[in-house]
Amino acid sequence: LLGMNLPANIPLWQCVVGALFAIVVVKGLFGGLGYNPVNPAITARVFMLVAFSAVAGGANPTIVDITTSATPLEQLAKGAEVPSLLDMFLGLHGGAIGETCAVALLLGGIYLLVRRVITWHIPVSFVGCVFLLSFFVEGMDPIRALTMVLSGGLLLGAIFMATDYVTSPATAFGKIVFGLGAGALTVLIRYWGVYPEGVSFAILLMNILNPYIDSWTKHKVLGVGGKKA
Repeated sequence: LLGMNLPANIPLWQCVVGALFAIVVVKGLFGGLGYNPVNPAITARVFMLVAFSAVAGGANPTIVDITTSATPLEQLAKGAEVPSLLDMFLGLHGGAIGETCAVALLLGGIYLLVRRVITWHIPVSFVGCVFLLSFFVEGMDPIRALTMVLSGGLLLGAIFMATDYVTSPATAFGKIVFGLGAGALTVLIRYWGVYPEGVSFAILLMNILNPYIDSWTKHKVLGVGGKKA
């Protein structure tokens, strides 16, 4: 998953540093698999985004050559022309390895849902929140709102990263709260933050809040927690 969050032209030694950070610092030091409080891949990407500027860009997938290219979110931030919705749906634009082709990400999400590896609650609430908030921020323009959905790592993050068992809520209502919070934070960072992309930071912040969401939304057993006579 960390590899899918990186551009194809990033130096290999930076990939090694990011992987070591994810495995040793985020996972190993907290007790290993199942004990990490935050998603290792997301945390490593945020670390690399701060440490290495190359992570913020993306490789442009053209047939003739692979050249460094601004991502659609960077183009939006600069007021430049962005790729069409069809190009973004098919992955014909710059970006990280695993975030460009929306149709492939959606097919992967459907597969995980059919196999019951994940549930719909986080992906739908996450993506839906980003679409609705972007729709209003962009002056009720559905095309611009869809552009924000198909741009950046939203689908990759919502389907494959935010649904991690260890760092997401256990209850259905908690998952919806988690997705809505991540979506709101993503829009906040994208429009008013320093970085054009906000998915990684949003998921990381919600991972930190996950124990509290679980506590607030956990099912209460009938007859437990009442006042003693």
